[in-house]
Amino acid sequence: MKHFILIILIFLFSVQTGHTGIRRKSRPVRNKTELNLAAIDSCIYQKSDLDACLKLCKKIIIEDTENNYLVKIAENHINLITDYSDYEQKPLMLYYKANEVNKNWRRGKVQSTAEWIEQGNLYREICEKYPDSKLAGFIHFLLAFHYYYQRNHTLAYLEPDTAIQFAMKEFLIVINDYPDDIVPVWNPLSTNYIPGLRLAPLSHLQMAGIFEKKRFKKYYNINKAVEHYEKIIQKYSDEKDYRGYNMAINATIQLLNIYCDWNNYPNYSNADTSKVRELCNRLLLELPNQGFEYDEYIFGETHPEALYRLAVFEKDKNKSINYYFRILEKFQEVWTGYAGCDATGLYCLKALDGIMNNYSDENDKIRICKSIINSESKYSRTIRGHAQSRLANIYYQMNNYEKALIELQKVVDQFYDIHTSGEDMTLGYEAEVSIKELKLKMESMEK
Repeated sequence: MKHFILIILIFLFSVQTGHTGIRRKSRPVRNKTELNLAAIDSCIYQKSDLDACLKLCKKIIIEDTENNYLVKIAENHINLITDYSDYEQKPLMLYYKANEVNKNWRRGKVQSTAEWIEQGNLYREICEKYPDSKLAGFIHFLLAFHYYYQRNHTLAYLEPDTAIQFAMKEFLIVINDYPDDIVPVWNPLSTNYIPGLRLAPLSHLQMAGIFEKKRFKKYYNINKAVEHYEKIIQKYSDEKDYRGYNMAINATIQLLNIYCDWNNYPNYSNADTSKVRELCNRLLLELPNQGFEYDEYIFGETHPEALYRLAVFEKDKNKSINYYFRILEKFQEVWTGYAGCDATGLYCLKALDGIMNNYSDENDKIRICKSIINSESKYSRTIRGHAQSRLANIYYQMNNYEKALIELQKVVDQFYDIHTSGEDMTLGYEAEVSIKELKLKMESMEK
């Protein structure tokens, strides 16, 4: 009986205090950024009140200066509403509706083919009804990417060849009809475009890329790719891309790839050596050394790149070696390769390999390595360490294992240290591994 009364009392207490033992789902707490974003969306999509959106965005820029993400979104709306509100804001409101698809894409929401079709319809409505609006060039650019993204997407409503054809048509409209129009907002696509970039050279770059890719068999045309790269070089020498790289320099490197037949490594059977020399000499003699990055992730610097290409295609062995030594001496800390992955390296180490490959006699290779090792004031510690490692490998190939061990140990003594990092740490570790393997081999040979 006592237990029964106790249970009743606990139940009554729970009901009065709300502690029933049932967990209620707590409402997620929204931070200030989420609240501001929701308020902006409400002004645009629920109320269609762009003036209220403008006031809110100006307030955000004043009050949230440290929130870079939110400030960029606010700046986008301020730029659009202030400078692109012609035709009673009708093109701008259509753009906002179409942009919802891009927002869903970024949020990871499932996107339907119907949404994509609707986006295309909205872009085309702007282009057809308001061809003279301030947004028109930008919308044609977005419509080009709208088509281009469908070339290999599961939700596409166009066949790949048709998607590419439509995209090319829109890029050409931007080039021919809107040569001075710019990107008005931050990050309108998945890539980091910034306000102020000119749309025409960006469109030339996309056209060249389409013509250059063999997977687009129907449109593959190297000569047309060259035409678009040369247009960028001739007309847009000072324009930067969204990563801050000079577009004319990137176009020159792309042309160099074509004339080098660079994609057919290591044969280069279709290389145009006269064009290679012409472009490399232009990079070396007419332009300062500067960084480049193309195809989104392949990077380097122009002068060591030009010297390396000249060395590869030079038939005179002594001249080729001279180009490699210029890289070795002048660009000892410059990296190249594929950004965001392990396939990167120093130009000077590529040059060192090139020097070694130009010699067939092992004694010549030994002489070169020793010369580099002993030139402490001329070459960096890293270069000298790699020369030592290559010297060990030469002795190994000559079956002189004792000398190979001595050179490897010198590398370990210099680089196998807790204070080293990066290229030096790898060099020391690999030498330590090689010593162990070589000692095992020598022991097995003695048995």
